[in-house]
Amino acid sequence: MTSSLPDEFRPDNAAIILVDHQAGVAKWVHSQPQEAMAQNAGLLARLAVEMNIPLVVTTTVEDAGHTGTTLKAIRDAAPKAFAERIRRGGVMDAFADPAFEKAVAATGRNDLIFAGLTTDVCVYRTVRAALGRSYRVAVAADACGSPSTLVDAVSFTNLRELRARVLSTMQAVTELYPDFGTEAGKRAQQVAIGTLMAQAA
Repeated sequence: MTSSLPDEFRPDNAAIILVDHQAGVAKWVHSQPQEAMAQNAGLLARLAVEMNIPLVVTTTVEDAGHTGTTLKAIRDAAPKAFAERIRRGGVMDAFADPAFEKAVAATGRNDLIFAGLTTDVCVYRTVRAALGRSYRVAVAADACGSPSTLVDAVSFTNLRELRARVLSTMQAVTELYPDFGTEAGKRAQQVAIGTLMAQAA
């Protein structure tokens, strides 16, 4: 007898949502190396662009000075999504901004892969809101970050209790493209290789 497993995310029903990957906010991240976090966020952005997966980028209080704008890894990988980013005020739940809610709905996708900063604040509040709207959610943990490993651990535990799935960035890539022998899989593999090589250097 086999147990039932949730359906995996597919490229034709998934969107990637990047929340507050900003230069100033990234300085608060001490739960993992900041450079690795940025590389993984950039990988998700590149995957979205190269594989034609809808991508929504949002920032918070960008003009405040201490938060800064979107990380270069994302700007370089997805200039169009960066230009069209949803610039929120101080609201931590991005869905409380009508422009963000409209942008996510416009993707037409029900499976959302989230990553962002910080895990305990804007990522948690936004994922909670997404689940409340009946989206299925996966969180790419290594493209997120918090002030400490303890804060990240507590946040991911709370997200799991809300029924969000917590994955690594590569788990997300290989769930969407489980066969690197297909044409789509080969393209996804090439997107991933650059990040893996950079992290191994």
